[in-house]
Amino acid sequence: MIQIENLSVKYPDGKIALCDFCVTIDDGQKVALLGTNGAGKTTLFLTLEGLLDFSGKIHVNGIELCKKNVDSVRKEMGMVFQNPDEQLFCNTIFDDLAFGPRNLGLDEEVVKSRVLDRLKLLQIEHLKDKTPLNLSGGEKRLCAMASILTMKPSIMLLDEPTAFLDLRAKKNLSELLQKFSHTMIISTHDFDFARQVCSHAILIKEGKLLAFDKIEKILTNQKLLDEGIFY
Repeated sequence: MIQIENLSVKYPDGKIALCDFCVTIDDGQKVALLGTNGAGKTTLFLTLEGLLDFSGKIHVNGIELCKKNVDSVRKEMGMVFQNPDEQLFCNTIFDDLAFGPRNLGLDEEVVKSRVLDRLKLLQIEHLKDKTPLNLSGGEKRLCAMASILTMKPSIMLLDEPTAFLDLRAKKNLSELLQKFSHTMIISTHDFDFARQVCSHAILIKEGKLLAFDKIEKILTNQKLLDEGIFY
């Protein structure tokens, strides 16, 4: 569960990126995060990851997000960046997936087991020994996601997961995410993808919560969409 109360984020230049943002996301809920570029979606993700200073309160699976708890929160939550190249930096995909578990000090046999299990889950075992430089956009996306899953988070943040993907890769990703039991927040401009994967949606405008409801209620409310996305 993610509980956000009166969250505000102010950048050093004085810009208010989030203002009195409040929302509660239940365990296992898949939520689309909708809004224009600059609405505050990425800021919300970075704040949840403990990368930005904020006022207000955030609890992740009962753990309050603060400096002393940030490592504990990050164990609960994994973020898949919009650009997978920011997460894949090792010589092989195996080493990319093993990076996080190795940093936890896990035994190498446990690390290997986790990596192979996640490769099998995403059906990308054949990429194990390949370099990220030679992969397609869809393959990179799955490998970046697998690198997060090796850390066994219960919550996933996905930033524009359909970026750089063709129609077949989008379909495969949609079917995969629907099978996961993780709590998810998915930032996306792709309404069709959001409908397929998510039960609810958050609509954010200029750092403020405009709506949080079942996704069909939001995506069929043209007046609300006009205000939040098409203004």
